[in-house]
Formats: sequence, C-alpha cells, structure tokens
Amino acid sequence: MKKIANFLLLLSLLTFLFYGCVPLVPIVAVTAAGGTYSVTADSITDSIDKPREILIEQFIKVIKKDGALIISSSIAEGSVSAEKGNYKIYFNTKEVNEKITKFTIRARKGYNTIPDKEEAIRIYNLFKKELQ
Repeated sequence: MKKIANFLLLLSLLTFLFYGCVPLVPIVAVTAAGGTYSVTADSITDSIDKPREILIEQFIKVIKKDGALIISSSIAEGSVSAEKGNYKIYFNTKEVNEKITKFTIRARKGYNTIPDKEEAIRIYNLFKKELQ
C-alpha cells in the first residue's frame, strides 16, 4: 500500500512540474495509521471521531499558541478564520455522523489569493499533535 501511495505522490509531483499548476481536486491520498487525509492546492482534509466543539476549541488553542489572531469563530457554523502575518487560515468542520467529524484546514497568503499547501500541512501537523 505504501508503494502505491508513493507512486501516486510521484505522479502528482510530475504532473505539477509538467503543467505548472495543481488541480483543485485532491492530489494526494495517503492511508496511514487507520486514517486518511487528502491534500489540495491550499488545504488538507481529515476525519476524526471527536465532536465539532472539541475540534474548534483545540484548533483555536493551537493557532493562538502559534501566534495567529482569531478573526472569527463559530461552533454553530463549525468554522474558524485566523490571520498570521500575511497568511489567512481557515478551519471548517462538518459532522459526518454521530461520532465522525470531517475538518478542513486551508491556508492562503498574500492578498488571500495564493494557496499555501505547506502552511496548511504545518498547521495540520500542529493540530494533530494537540489532539493526541
């Protein structure tokens, strides 16, 4: 399974090099430790068996610790918007069922026009550490 994931990653990178842009569909899907997450040009999506409220509270804690300023947050809507330097960070949740919540972390830089996948992945890794 790991060979297939590595092949897909290599294929995606080659596609990026030849065409010069990343499609908005997920370019990588990796299965690891019982979970699946996907990465697009500016976001990372994952699912976890925690309620929306806990995820939002933990995300706010993580990005505040990272030095970001909360612009808006809503547990009812399942979203958080934050700003750190010239980055805009968006966190959205959607309840899949009673136990599973799907969340997406997006990062954009500049005038909110340039996707930044690396920043989204960095924040995702900080967030996953906090959840464990």
